[in-house]
Amino acid sequence: MSHHMTPQPDDRPTVSIVVPIYNVEEFLRSCLDSVKLQSYTTLEVILVDDGSPDSSADIAAEYADRDTRFKLYHFENGGLGAARNRGANLATGEYLLFLDSDDILPSHAIETMVTSLQETGSCYATGRVMRFNSTTTWRAPLSQASFNRYWADTTVAQHPDLVYDTTAWNKLFRMSFWRKGGYTFPEGKLFEDIALMARCLTEATSIDIVPETVYLWRSRDFGPPSITQALHSVTALEDRIEALEGARDAFVAYGSDAVVRSFDKKVANLDIPLYAKRVPTGDTAFITAFRDGFAPLADVTSRELPLKPEIAGLLNALESRSLPSIRRWANALAGAHRPLHILRNGDSSYGRAYLRDQASKQISTRLRKIGSRRNKPTPLRIGRVDVGSLSLRAAGMVARRATGRRQATINRLTRDLDTIDRRIWWGFDRHGLISINTFPLRGIASLAVEDDRLIIRSAHLTSRAELVLVGESFGQRLPIGHDQEDTWSVPLASFVKASEYAWRIEFVEGDSHGPLLTQHDFAPSIHSVDSVMLSLRRGFQQRLRIVRSVKRALVDLTVDGIRGTILIHPHQPTEHARLVHDHTGLTIPLESDGTNYRFEVGNVRKYGQPVPLRDGHWRLQLYAHGRWERSGCLKHTEAILKDIEAWSTYTLVSTHDTVRITSRGIKRTNGNWHVAQRRFEARSARLRALSPVTNSIVFECFYGRQVSCHPHALLKPVTRRFPNAHVYWVTLPGQTYAPPGTTPLVRWTAEWHEAMATAQLVVTNSSLPAAFVRHPNQVVLQTWHGTPLKRIGLDMVSFDHFRPGYQDEQRHQAAQWTHLLSSSEFCSSILPDAFGYSGQLLECGSPRNDLLLSPDRDQRAAEVRERLGASADTRFVLLAPTWRDNVTIDRHHADVNDIDLESLAHSLGDNITILYRAHTNVLRQRGVTETARLLNVTDYPDVADLYLVSDVMVTDYSSVMFDYSLLRRPMVFHCPDLEEYRDSLRGWYFDFAETAPGPITRTLDELRDAIGDALSHGIPATHADRFDAFIERYNMWDDGRASEKVADVLADAVRDAT
Repeated sequence: MSHHMTPQPDDRPTVSIVVPIYNVEEFLRSCLDSVKLQSYTTLEVILVDDGSPDSSADIAAEYADRDTRFKLYHFENGGLGAARNRGANLATGEYLLFLDSDDILPSHAIETMVTSLQETGSCYATGRVMRFNSTTTWRAPLSQASFNRYWADTTVAQHPDLVYDTTAWNKLFRMSFWRKGGYTFPEGKLFEDIALMARCLTEATSIDIVPETVYLWRSRDFGPPSITQALHSVTALEDRIEALEGARDAFVAYGSDAVVRSFDKKVANLDIPLYAKRVPTGDTAFITAFRDGFAPLADVTSRELPLKPEIAGLLNALESRSLPSIRRWANALAGAHRPLHILRNGDSSYGRAYLRDQASKQISTRLRKIGSRRNKPTPLRIGRVDVGSLSLRAAGMVARRATGRRQATINRLTRDLDTIDRRIWWGFDRHGLISINTFPLRGIASLAVEDDRLIIRSAHLTSRAELVLVGESFGQRLPIGHDQEDTWSVPLASFVKASEYAWRIEFVEGDSHGPLLTQHDFAPSIHSVDSVMLSLRRGFQQRLRIVRSVKRALVDLTVDGIRGTILIHPHQPTEHARLVHDHTGLTIPLESDGTNYRFEVGNVRKYGQPVPLRDGHWRLQLYAHGRWERSGCLKHTEAILKDIEAWSTYTLVSTHDTVRITSRGIKRTNGNWHVAQRRFEARSARLRALSPVTNSIVFECFYGRQVSCHPHALLKPVTRRFPNAHVYWVTLPGQTYAPPGTTPLVRWTAEWHEAMATAQLVVTNSSLPAAFVRHPNQVVLQTWHGTPLKRIGLDMVSFDHFRPGYQDEQRHQAAQWTHLLSSSEFCSSILPDAFGYSGQLLECGSPRNDLLLSPDRDQRAAEVRERLGASADTRFVLLAPTWRDNVTIDRHHADVNDIDLESLAHSLGDNITILYRAHTNVLRQRGVTETARLLNVTDYPDVADLYLVSDVMVTDYSSVMFDYSLLRRPMVFHCPDLEEYRDSLRGWYFDFAETAPGPITRTLDELRDAIGDALSHGIPATHADRFDAFIERYNMWDDGRASEKVADVLADAVRDAT
């Protein structure tokens, strides 16, 4: 089977991607699909079959057969290092990238890094990494600080935290750098990239750091574990230690103390704990190897590094080589019982936690000094409390027999502590035991900024006290000058010149030392100095934190009633501001008053309409000096806005160089979601059996994601016929708002289940839940969402990409419908059999197309153009592809990304703008870099509005072709995978290639030419007859009154049913 690639201009450099393959049949398709979906398409994909015993090689062969960019090579098994070396030796491109065969590349990963390297000439580019499994995505614990903004032409000396970035696969190497360095991976070893990447870090004369996510690193929650997840073997442990020793040698040879300290901190806080948590379940051989391997690294790790008490204790234990001590401290890292929350009242703090699995015991404690090389146990008596006795409520005890959980509040010490100069913090440690941490009260200070100096005053410290700035990332220490008896100061410029992003202040006075603590009435503040902003914040346990951020914008939050208003005050000339969604690249422009920008949470507007803030992370960006950059510093460290909108919570967090707004829909189901659904379904069954239908109507569109299509077209005509009915519109938090005149009904809630079970009328255009059963007196209209070209339901060629039992579920669904909408004789001949439906057909035409035939459609089009911000001479090309069942990322449909949108938009002309709209089923969308010539309108509420303003539409096999044809405007069909889609995926109901009402293109050049012809000449003369026949066959009943006809039928049906 042939496969047609989209060519790129000859001057684009080739990127060689090396994909070692071994035993990954469950993950390989997602990996290789992500390569096919790259926006940068000048690729050489080297598939190295490392003697895989499963079907991985056969899967790889399929891709090599269909796409000439993919080249498959077979070798005997030699391990990951050998496979990478073989692939690198075969590579011929100007750039080199390594991709593990169970991971995924985001669609713009390669283009982002190539663009940077072409601008800077650096040795390699590295980008942000995210972890993912089959259900969620989260940040990888790598070098996060440096990836919060773009850094060009930098080095590890300037960014010592890059020592965390020792993976091979989130980097794009310049091939000349790779060849000149003679880099090869160790063979026959695990963790083969750590030491080699340390060499690359230290030998690269310049590195580009891009803030975009360029790699998705899988955490397998099914299938065999990956190398990085198989940590229990002695071999894996020994290989890891050898790799770390090799990396440290490279960093020591580099000659930067800051880099070495950063690496030692990484080993202490990440590598050693990673294996220490396996010690409690490991055998003697593993524990001995852990001790013998990590002890030398512990010996050279400075105790002045910022370390957690448990890690400091473990390093001391490793240094002593004592196995019992190592076991004890490893156990301390393995559990997790911490105070659930801390309450502050003046200078006092109270913690609450739970003691689990405790019988009727008495509590005893002792204090142990942690963090020094010598540990001295100190007895401490706390009043004995019998946790099994219900009679001790007055002593702060509550026993709960039902759960076996006993809640304890310790409110009296039998021996008073000297609290004149000590501050006490307490809670439960990871063993469920009570821990008490004490800090000198002498560390409490007041802070002020005067004449560009941080002024520190403390009545508790004497003139002998020394204050030191301690960096949180690398442990860098800077002394603070003593001005007078109770005053110390440090120039704000000191924070600018140092490499640290965050600092704390410690005092040393004789044998006493500790962190500087803020007063309980401390107010956070932000100060500007040179090119950065410094924020003074209260950290954990009231410790003072000083955080450096890029000086671009100050973000303030005010709450007025239930509305939160975010004000952005730029510190430099700024042309635009926007919020960008991490996952989809969707943007929300911010309103400007000429100086500042405003964003009202709960009142977001785009396209002149209210839109919800989609679930996920949104980051503030400012446009200045010709590029968008992450920006902002929150005036208050963190803010949480609840009940701004029903069912959503917003969190604002300030990092060192940006502000992030996180939107989260709330699942109010009081416990386990799946258990709650079963409970709601059981209640719905009782309501159906015992209760009559109510005077209510439920509209649902695309599972609550949109307000569009047939349900929206039917809303007004239907409600006019039921003036007293309670009308609901189903929504998903962060997806859509209910239209005016309706009550929002959040999907999956108890209220939604009840309404679906008792409403007299339900109108939907998509599948209902598998458990839904129609009330005997209920009317259910299935409108479906388009005329089918591709086979649907029970007619599909293959069900390989669908869950088991799909066909039975489809038949059950159809049995719940009382009416099925048909827009043409063609649909009437197809839909009943495809769905397994035997009820009444409504042969009335397409309600959603009434707008396209409306006499005021030109006025509506003018309004839409204004919403899009289009000038009078702007012409639009709508690009609206469908999805592919076999193109998925993390089990969700992904964009079909074989078109370089930016290149296409640039080539069409100054007054041509592409409107890109992903299909509603696509939940893993590409990030589109919007310009005046390219807009991502995936979040535009109704695609019909976009039809009205478009001069040409480009699609593939989507049903949008049938609706758009009513406007008698040209269409282009871009179908590079036509044979595969027809023969292997869905199949067609008619010969699309012979009847398509417009040209079919396979390459970017063909597509560009076809669009140009359509814009210049309209419908091609060669397709005019086809166009007329197409409209006659598939839109034969559309007359602009379909909505009214359907509403009349529904009114009669409801009356008859009740």
